[in-house]
Amino acid sequence: MCIICRNENLKGLEKLDCNGCPFLTTIPYIEGLKELYCNGCLLLTEIPNIKGLKKINCSYCPLLTIIPNIEGLKYLNCSNCPLLTTIPHIEELEYLRCYHCPLLTNIPHIEGLKYLLCDNCLLLTTIPNIKELSELYCWNCPLLTTIPNIRGLQRLDCKNCPLLMYIASIGYIRYNGDLLKLPFKDCKYLTSKKMDKLYNNIYYLWKSYKLKKYALYLEKEYYSNPRLPYMKYYIENELYD
Repeated sequence: MCIICRNENLKGLEKLDCNGCPFLTTIPYIEGLKELYCNGCLLLTEIPNIKGLKKINCSYCPLLTIIPNIEGLKYLNCSNCPLLTTIPHIEELEYLRCYHCPLLTNIPHIEGLKYLLCDNCLLLTTIPNIKELSELYCWNCPLLTTIPNIRGLQRLDCKNCPLLMYIASIGYIRYNGDLLKLPFKDCKYLTSKKMDKLYNNIYYLWKSYKLKKYALYLEKEYYSNPRLPYMKYYIENELYD
Protein backbone atom coordinates (compact mmCIF):
# COMPACT_ATOMS: atom_id res chain seq x y z
CA MET A 1 0.00 0.00 0.00
CA CYS A 2 1.45 3.37 -1.06
CA ILE A 3 1.46 6.76 0.63
CA ILE A 4 -1.72 7.75 -1.24
CA CYS A 5 -3.66 4.66 -0.17
CA ARG A 6 -2.56 5.27 3.42
CA ASN A 7 -4.06 8.79 3.24
CA GLU A 8 -0.82 10.40 4.34
CA ASN A 9 -0.12 14.12 3.97
CA LEU A 10 1.06 14.87 0.41
CA LYS A 11 1.53 18.61 0.76
CA GLY A 12 4.98 19.79 -0.31
CA LEU A 13 5.90 16.40 -1.76
CA GLU A 14 8.39 16.61 -4.65
CA LYS A 15 8.94 12.90 -5.34
CA LEU A 16 6.14 10.33 -5.26
CA ASP A 17 6.89 6.61 -5.45
CA CYS A 18 3.83 4.37 -5.81
CA ASN A 19 5.54 1.62 -7.79
CA GLY A 20 3.65 -1.65 -7.81
CA CYS A 21 0.73 -0.50 -5.66
CA PRO A 22 -2.14 -2.94 -6.39
CA PHE A 23 -4.86 -0.62 -5.01
CA LEU A 24 -4.02 2.70 -6.66
CA THR A 25 -6.60 3.84 -9.24
CA THR A 26 -5.93 7.60 -9.42
CA ILE A 27 -3.21 10.05 -8.43
CA PRO A 28 -4.29 13.36 -6.89
CA TYR A 29 -3.04 16.73 -8.08
CA ILE A 30 0.02 17.46 -5.91
CA GLU A 31 1.27 20.99 -6.36
CA GLY A 32 5.05 21.18 -6.60
CA LEU A 33 5.55 17.49 -7.48
CA LYS A 34 8.70 17.00 -9.62
CA GLU A 35 9.00 13.23 -10.02
CA LEU A 36 6.30 10.56 -10.29
CA TYR A 37 6.96 6.83 -10.18
CA CYS A 38 3.87 4.68 -10.59
CA ASN A 39 4.99 1.81 -12.77
CA GLY A 40 3.31 -1.53 -12.25
CA CYS A 41 0.08 -0.02 -10.85
CA LEU A 42 -2.40 -2.41 -12.42
CA LEU A 43 -5.55 -0.39 -11.64
CA LEU A 44 -4.24 3.07 -12.49
CA THR A 45 -6.30 4.68 -15.26
CA GLU A 46 -4.98 8.25 -15.52
CA ILE A 47 -2.07 10.58 -14.77
CA PRO A 48 -2.87 14.11 -13.52
CA ASN A 49 -1.58 17.12 -15.45
CA ILE A 50 0.68 18.53 -12.74
CA LYS A 51 2.44 21.70 -13.78
CA GLY A 52 6.16 21.54 -13.04
CA LEU A 53 6.41 17.74 -13.20
CA LYS A 54 9.78 16.80 -14.74
CA LYS A 55 9.87 13.01 -14.70
CA ILE A 56 7.23 10.27 -15.04
CA ASN A 57 7.63 6.52 -15.00
CA CYS A 58 4.22 4.96 -15.56
CA SER A 59 5.29 1.80 -17.35
CA TYR A 60 3.41 -1.48 -16.96
CA CYS A 61 0.06 0.19 -16.26
CA PRO A 62 -2.35 -1.92 -18.33
CA LEU A 63 -5.41 0.33 -17.84
CA LEU A 64 -3.69 3.62 -18.62
CA THR A 65 -5.07 5.13 -21.83
CA ILE A 66 -3.89 8.78 -21.86
CA ILE A 67 -0.72 10.68 -21.02
CA PRO A 68 -1.46 14.38 -20.41
CA ASN A 69 0.49 17.10 -22.15
CA ILE A 70 2.51 18.25 -19.14
CA GLU A 71 4.36 21.48 -19.78
CA GLY A 72 8.05 21.21 -18.89
CA LEU A 73 8.18 17.40 -18.67
CA LYS A 74 11.68 16.13 -19.54
CA TYR A 75 11.49 12.35 -19.02
CA LEU A 76 8.64 9.97 -19.85
CA ASN A 77 8.59 6.20 -19.58
CA CYS A 78 5.19 4.84 -20.58
CA SER A 79 6.32 1.47 -21.86
CA ASN A 80 4.17 -1.64 -21.70
CA CYS A 81 0.91 0.28 -21.56
CA PRO A 82 -1.21 -1.81 -23.97
CA LEU A 83 -4.17 0.63 -24.12
CA LEU A 84 -2.10 3.73 -24.83
CA THR A 85 -2.81 5.02 -28.35
CA THR A 86 -1.02 8.39 -28.49
CA ILE A 87 1.95 10.28 -27.08
CA PRO A 88 1.22 13.99 -26.58
CA HIS A 89 3.39 16.67 -28.14
CA ILE A 90 5.32 17.65 -25.00
CA GLU A 91 7.58 20.43 -26.24
CA GLU A 92 10.40 20.14 -23.69
CA LEU A 93 10.55 16.33 -23.58
CA GLU A 94 14.10 14.98 -24.01
CA TYR A 95 13.82 11.29 -23.11
CA LEU A 96 10.99 9.00 -24.27
CA ARG A 97 10.57 5.28 -23.65
CA CYS A 98 7.37 3.93 -25.17
CA TYR A 99 8.24 0.38 -26.14
CA HIS A 100 5.69 -2.44 -26.15
CA CYS A 101 2.72 -0.14 -26.77
CA PRO A 102 0.87 -2.18 -29.41
CA LEU A 103 -1.79 0.47 -30.19
CA LEU A 104 0.64 3.36 -30.64
CA THR A 105 0.61 4.49 -34.28
CA ASN A 106 2.96 7.48 -34.34
CA ILE A 107 5.62 9.41 -32.43
CA PRO A 108 5.11 13.20 -32.27
CA HIS A 109 7.71 15.51 -33.75
CA ILE A 110 9.26 16.91 -30.55
CA GLU A 111 12.15 19.18 -31.51
CA GLY A 112 14.29 18.71 -28.39
CA LEU A 113 13.93 14.93 -28.07
CA LYS A 114 17.34 13.27 -27.67
CA TYR A 115 16.52 9.65 -26.81
CA LEU A 116 13.75 7.49 -28.26
CA LEU A 117 13.10 3.85 -27.43
CA CYS A 118 10.01 2.61 -29.28
CA ASP A 119 10.66 -1.05 -30.02
CA ASN A 120 7.81 -3.53 -30.36
CA CYS A 121 5.25 -0.90 -31.35
CA LEU A 122 3.36 -3.07 -33.79
CA LEU A 123 1.42 -0.29 -35.56
CA LEU A 124 4.23 2.25 -35.83
CA THR A 125 4.95 3.08 -39.47
CA THR A 126 7.26 6.10 -39.35
CA ILE A 127 9.90 7.79 -37.20
CA PRO A 128 9.85 11.62 -37.14
CA ASN A 129 12.89 13.51 -38.39
CA ILE A 130 13.99 15.12 -35.12
CA LYS A 131 17.30 16.91 -35.57
CA GLU A 132 18.30 16.71 -31.88
CA LEU A 133 17.76 12.95 -31.70
CA SER A 134 21.03 11.16 -30.92
CA GLU A 135 19.81 7.69 -29.91
CA LEU A 136 17.08 5.70 -31.65
CA TYR A 137 16.01 2.16 -30.80
CA CYS A 138 13.10 0.92 -32.90
CA TRP A 139 13.60 -2.80 -33.36
CA ASN A 140 10.71 -5.23 -33.83
CA CYS A 141 8.41 -2.69 -35.49
CA PRO A 142 6.87 -4.80 -38.28
CA LEU A 143 5.27 -1.90 -40.20
CA LEU A 144 8.23 0.48 -40.13
CA THR A 145 9.53 1.11 -43.66
CA THR A 146 12.03 3.99 -43.41
CA ILE A 147 14.45 5.71 -41.04
CA PRO A 148 14.64 9.45 -41.79
CA ASN A 149 17.74 11.52 -42.41
CA ILE A 150 18.62 12.44 -38.81
CA ARG A 151 22.02 14.09 -39.07
CA GLY A 152 22.75 14.10 -35.33
CA LEU A 153 22.02 10.40 -34.84
CA GLN A 154 24.84 8.55 -33.08
CA ARG A 155 23.20 5.28 -32.04
CA LEU A 156 20.71 3.28 -34.06
CA ASP A 157 19.21 -0.18 -33.62
CA CYS A 158 16.44 -1.12 -36.02
CA LYS A 159 16.82 -4.86 -36.35
CA ASN A 160 13.86 -7.18 -36.94
CA CYS A 161 11.91 -4.62 -38.96
CA PRO A 162 10.91 -6.83 -41.89
CA LEU A 163 9.54 -3.99 -44.08
CA LEU A 164 12.42 -1.59 -43.53
CA MET A 165 13.71 -0.59 -46.96
CA TYR A 166 15.53 2.70 -46.55
CA ILE A 167 17.79 4.47 -44.08
CA ALA A 168 18.33 7.98 -45.41
CA SER A 169 21.90 9.29 -45.71
CA ILE A 170 23.37 6.82 -43.29
CA GLY A 171 26.78 7.77 -44.63
CA TYR A 172 26.63 11.00 -42.64
CA ILE A 173 26.39 9.24 -39.28
CA ARG A 174 29.56 9.47 -37.22
CA TYR A 175 30.95 5.99 -36.74
CA ASN A 176 32.62 4.77 -33.59
CA GLY A 177 32.93 1.56 -31.67
CA ASP A 178 29.72 2.13 -29.74
CA LEU A 179 27.52 3.02 -32.70
CA LEU A 180 25.10 0.77 -34.51
CA LYS A 181 24.79 -2.75 -33.22
CA LEU A 182 24.62 -3.54 -36.88
CA PRO A 183 20.98 -2.63 -36.97
CA PHE A 184 19.87 -4.45 -40.07
CA LYS A 185 19.44 -8.02 -38.84
CA ASP A 186 16.22 -9.59 -40.12
CA CYS A 187 15.32 -6.56 -42.26
CA LYS A 188 14.89 -8.69 -45.34
CA TYR A 189 14.22 -5.95 -47.87
CA LEU A 190 17.01 -3.75 -46.62
CA THR A 191 19.47 -6.61 -46.98
CA SER A 192 18.33 -7.65 -50.45
CA LYS A 193 21.22 -7.46 -52.92
CA LYS A 194 18.84 -6.36 -55.66
CA MET A 195 18.03 -3.05 -54.03
CA ASP A 196 19.86 0.05 -55.18
CA LYS A 197 18.98 1.75 -51.92
CA LEU A 198 21.01 -0.82 -50.07
CA TYR A 199 24.12 0.16 -52.03
CA ASN A 200 23.54 3.89 -51.62
CA ASN A 201 22.97 3.77 -47.89
CA ILE A 202 24.71 0.76 -46.41
CA TYR A 203 27.84 0.79 -48.55
CA TYR A 204 29.12 3.92 -46.83
CA LEU A 205 28.53 2.43 -43.40
CA TRP A 206 30.49 -0.68 -44.27
CA LYS A 207 33.26 1.12 -46.11
CA SER A 208 33.69 3.87 -43.53
CA TYR A 209 33.72 1.67 -40.46
CA LYS A 210 33.75 -2.11 -40.77
CA LEU A 211 35.76 -2.23 -43.97
CA LYS A 212 38.62 -0.24 -42.48
CA LYS A 213 39.12 -2.86 -39.80
CA TYR A 214 38.82 -5.66 -42.33
CA ALA A 215 41.28 -4.00 -44.70
CA LEU A 216 43.86 -3.53 -41.96
CA TYR A 217 43.52 -7.18 -41.05
CA LEU A 218 43.98 -8.30 -44.66
CA GLU A 219 46.99 -6.07 -45.16
CA LYS A 220 48.63 -7.38 -42.02
CA GLU A 221 47.94 -11.07 -42.62
CA TYR A 222 47.90 -11.54 -46.38
CA TYR A 223 49.33 -8.61 -48.34
CA SER A 224 52.87 -10.00 -48.53
CA ASN A 225 52.03 -13.68 -48.22
CA PRO A 226 53.76 -15.48 -51.14
CA ARG A 227 51.24 -18.30 -50.92
CA LEU A 228 48.39 -15.93 -51.71
CA PRO A 229 49.71 -13.63 -54.47
CA TYR A 230 46.20 -12.72 -55.64
CA MET A 231 45.46 -11.05 -52.29
CA LYS A 232 47.84 -8.19 -53.07
CA TYR A 233 45.95 -7.49 -56.30
CA TYR A 234 42.61 -7.79 -54.52
CA ILE A 235 43.56 -5.38 -51.75
CA GLU A 236 45.04 -2.81 -54.16
CA ASN A 237 42.40 -2.98 -56.88
CA GLU A 238 39.15 -4.29 -55.44
CA LEU A 239 38.95 -3.58 -51.75
CA TYR A 240 39.22 0.20 -51.98
CA ASP A 241 37.09 0.76 -55.10
